[in-house]
Amino acid sequence: MKIKTKDQVLSLYKSRYPALDKFFLQHLGEEYDRYADKISAMKSIEEFDEFFDSEVERNEQLYRDNANIEGIESSLSDQYMAVMAAYGIIMFFRDNILADE
Repeated sequence: MKIKTKDQVLSLYKSRYPALDKFFLQHLGEEYDRYADKISAMKSIEEFDEFFDSEVERNEQLYRDNANIEGIESSLSDQYMAVMAAYGIIMFFRDNILADE
């Protein structure tokens, strides 16, 4: 499996969301590095799919672990939005990090 370069992936994301600031692009670059490091050792698309499935599960678990905490309702709403944002990033990398072969 071959992955796209960081510039290719970040350019694609930025083309979809041109208002992104440097802070977000830096964070997105760090996420690329993390994913590229893990993916580079994979030998099959099945490993790739399992990895992203586990990333989604781990992200969803963050919300489930804290969903029953008593507290201000907005904190759960904020947490939900953070989980959804992370989910979007996971799906973006899953769908766009592999190079067409």
